[in-house]
Amino acid sequence: MLVDKGGPFRKIGEALFLDEETVSKHFDEYCETKKLSIPTGGSQSKLSPAQTAELIQHLEEKTYTKASKICAHIQQKYGVLYHVKSMNVWLVHHGFSYKKPKLLPEKANLEQQEVFKKEVEKLKKETPEDEPIFFSDAVHPTRTTKLSYGWIKTGANKTLETMASCT
Repeated sequence: MLVDKGGPFRKIGEALFLDEETVSKHFDEYCETKKLSIPTGGSQSKLSPAQTAELIQHLEEKTYTKASKICAHIQQKYGVLYHVKSMNVWLVHHGFSYKKPKLLPEKANLEQQEVFKKEVEKLKKETPEDEPIFFSDAVHPTRTTKLSYGWIKTGANKTLETMASCT
């Protein structure tokens, strides 16, 4: 500290953009408590313990991409107003992280493939030679699942099933 080197409170205050009295007060508090920061202690929760438990369960079941949506849910369900910054602090305090879910690639169903093969062979035998057979797919192969971040319990892995992609 500059005080240890004999620096006057006035010069220290000028360097920190504080007045001499504030610097003196902080120095005296430090000498008495040996603490470098003022403990804030936080504030009382706006939700009851039962509401908190219910909200945590809801957040584990449904993933929100924005804290503002969680604030809206809380206001609608409990009539309690939270600001986004406070909600971010609340989420971290209750063990949530802003992260992406894990992709879970869809695996081929061999039984369904065999049934499909048999149906195609039957269709080929029953269809006249001069008549074409058309196949269609409802999903373009280059459309792949895009992941977004969301509030997910820290340590938990949420999964999102995906379709195979050619990209």
